[in-house]
Amino acid sequence: MRVLVTGANGHLGCNVVRELLQRGYDLVALVRPGADLRGIDSLGLAKSSLVRGDILDPTCVADAAAGCAAILHLAAPYRTRGSDRDILAPAIEGTRNVMRAAVQHQIARVVATSSVAAIGYLQAGALSIGDSRARPRTEANWNLDPRMPYFRAKVEAEREAWRMAKMLGVALVVLCPGGILGRHDYRTTPTTHYLGLLASGTGFSAPGGMNLVDVRDVAWAHVTAIETGPPGARYAIGGEDLSYRSFATRIAEATGVAARHVPLPRAVLLPFLRIHEIVDNVRGREPYETYLEAYETLGRHAYLDSGLATRVLGYRPRPALEAIHDGLRWLAFRGELPTPIAARVSARLPPDPDWTP
Repeated sequence: MRVLVTGANGHLGCNVVRELLQRGYDLVALVRPGADLRGIDSLGLAKSSLVRGDILDPTCVADAAAGCAAILHLAAPYRTRGSDRDILAPAIEGTRNVMRAAVQHQIARVVATSSVAAIGYLQAGALSIGDSRARPRTEANWNLDPRMPYFRAKVEAEREAWRMAKMLGVALVVLCPGGILGRHDYRTTPTTHYLGLLASGTGFSAPGGMNLVDVRDVAWAHVTAIETGPPGARYAIGGEDLSYRSFATRIAEATGVAARHVPLPRAVLLPFLRIHEIVDNVRGREPYETYLEAYETLGRHAYLDSGLATRVLGYRPRPALEAIHDGLRWLAFRGELPTPIAARVSARLPPDPDWTP
């Protein structure tokens, strides 16, 4: 079977490409002109399998999809800072182009990558009295209050995918991963960046929580969804739920560097960070965290229940600690941690011998 992978050079994309090759698939990797190809350079893809083009160009997407039986649509900006034009347009219009290409070539299955950002975080105020953690969200939930361009892009692009699938008769499956960590992240996603901040002792934890999932498990779920995922289904693809403080603690156990914990409630932190961002902007400095980033995450819990994916796809994710360790191994291997910390991590968690710098 020949499969088109959009965004094939990204963190998830290059791991999906590896999973496809391991299972014997033929593939077309669609990447932007001038894209960073370190994630797939060492895989021996034939020149005919690598297509450089813009996901915003409908002709390019349609040409890349010719002869394919399925599309894995991963291409979309993963940036927590940027304008609507830079983040929303590629996500939404790129999704439209993929769905049109699927109709044009009568492609049997489209698997689209969404996010926990589209499912939404549970606010601390919604917890049951006496409950120490949020009840997990499922694929039945939607984010009804996205503010940051990235969160809005995920919600609007996924809703557009479902709208077009119904209108055009496309067999669509959507996967909503949690916070992805692990190997082959060459351009450092926001999730990996936060891992690095905590590992180096320059970041902090605060009230709230996240779901962490190993990139290899998310890649496995994408390819499996081609094979056994019933069309019309949406799946939460999570790993393990952790509070931000627990996340920081597990990192510190591997690095020996403890991150600060700020136990202030959301109602106090948000105004403080808004003022801090204004001051940083006036001084020409990059804010540690923007108000919109904090609005989406602080004091909220992105906990996920992946039970449907377990029952239907046979999904069995690794423990969060394994994803954290693999992410730390990768950061140390890439030289993205302070030298003493990188040496400590590499001694305990050496890189895989086949990794490339």
